[in-house]
Amino acid sequence: MEKTIKSHLGYLLLLPFGFILAQRECSILPENLSCYNDFNNTINCVWNSTHEHQDDVCTIEAVRPHENNYYNSSCQTHPVDLSRPKQKNCTMFFKKYQFVETQTWFINISCSTKGQVLSVTYIPSCHIKLNPPPKPEVNLTTVVWFPQYPHNRRLKEYCGQLQ
Repeated sequence: MEKTIKSHLGYLLLLPFGFILAQRECSILPENLSCYNDFNNTINCVWNSTHEHQDDVCTIEAVRPHENNYYNSSCQTHPVDLSRPKQKNCTMFFKKYQFVETQTWFINISCSTKGQVLSVTYIPSCHIKLNPPPKPEVNLTTVVWFPQYPHNRRLKEYCGQLQ
């Protein structure tokens, strides 16, 4: 009986450790870069460039090297607002591709005068921001809206916020 208890106790002690190993750590992006994806096929990035890059032509590229395949997309940045030229954004589209929660990508920023400015690791499942739902229907005192369409089958649950 004592041997059985010890072996079960050993499994119980290993269980939390195995759970910790199974969890994936999310990449932390630098303060001046935020990139979100729709967990489908689009990544949108906003970059707060330094003063020296505000007039540069800069490109953001997302790359996923894989055994036999090399997935990538890039876009040229443009100012979010002309009154704040240092804040730039762009959107990358991936044709015939969908993100998976176990993937690791690299996001690289390069500018015409300085070459590569920044390179970071990016895990799409840690930076999801779904597309907004369609325009709500307003009827006197009732507001009705439906979740994003098309529905993403890989997302089992999500909540919305009214902003």
